[in-house]
Amino acid sequence: MSLGDKATFEVYFEVTRVVRMPQNSGNVQVKWRVSNASRPETRGHTDFVDIANNQATFNKQSTFSYRMCMGSETKQLKSGNLVIEVIWALPGMSKVTVGSANLNLAQFVNRKDESISVLLDGSRSNCLVTVKLYLDQKKGPTNYKVPDNTAKIVTSDISTVMDVNKKKKSKFFNPESVEEIKKEYLLHWTATPYHINPINALQEVVAGRDGFAGKAKPVVADPYTEREKNQPYQETDIRESLMSWAYPL
Repeated sequence: MSLGDKATFEVYFEVTRVVRMPQNSGNVQVKWRVSNASRPETRGHTDFVDIANNQATFNKQSTFSYRMCMGSETKQLKSGNLVIEVIWALPGMSKVTVGSANLNLAQFVNRKDESISVLLDGSRSNCLVTVKLYLDQKKGPTNYKVPDNTAKIVTSDISTVMDVNKKKKSKFFNPESVEEIKKEYLLHWTATPYHINPINALQEVVAGRDGFAGKAKPVVADPYTEREKNQPYQETDIRESLMSWAYPL
């Protein structure tokens, strides 16, 4: 099989929800595009939707045709990424990118039609976008290999995202590891009555709640303005640093 051999797929994409927005006012929009495609149908966006309880609901679908090459030796499908961006807007202010996610289309070939919640890179509040993404083959060779999925997907089983390796998991919860994190990021640990560990926060989100486990929400400075020098980090910053240990690159 040569590199020029291509398989044609129909891509089905749907945006349904964004949760754990750092703001509880304004509007949110989801945009997407395929990184190596130029056709208009391979990009799109939702309307701006009001934020309520740090989340927003959408009902936006998109379908388009997409061709993938295969390696001559590995026979593995090669594709571009579906780049998803979450945008926040407030009247009279510039639009802000809350975070983004990159989904390798080849990794979603012949995947079931089911919703997935994806952790946004760059989000300071562990913001999640819930989408459906799957590809059905329409023509071309079928003796290809689908690459392993590397997306930061949260499911009802938290262990699929939190480290399932017991050795690494024990390190993640080891107090000494927390000290290492604080040293690495020069964090000032501030004990607060609303402290929530990362697993509880994610379990809250998966259950459809706001992720604060019924506790009073912290007053967090706007994460998109420059932090004052030596200003102590807030709970969301601590949680984000901890989560970076649970979501290996």
